[in-house]
Amino acid sequence: MLEIIAIFILSKRIGKIVRPKGHKASTYIVTMILLWLSLEILSVSIAMKFTGDFLTAMPYGLIGAAIGGYLGYKLAINAPDLTVQNREY
Repeated sequence: MLEIIAIFILSKRIGKIVRPKGHKASTYIVTMILLWLSLEILSVSIAMKFTGDFLTAMPYGLIGAAIGGYLGYKLAINAPDLTVQNREY
């Protein structure tokens, strides 16, 4: 449940970051969610391979989810500003 709330809050923040830069928010939000879920599943599956216990592997899944959310957020922050016109010097 807390993960869903965190995804919702992070999605709203990403939208507020990329819209003024001239990007569509949905692209960055979907990217963040895909990174979140894929890294969570990947880290749980790797931890399950080594530990063999689902409850022991879950903290690794949370770490993977946090890394995925962070990477999605950093992509939004580092998105180029499309509203600035190219200037020739």
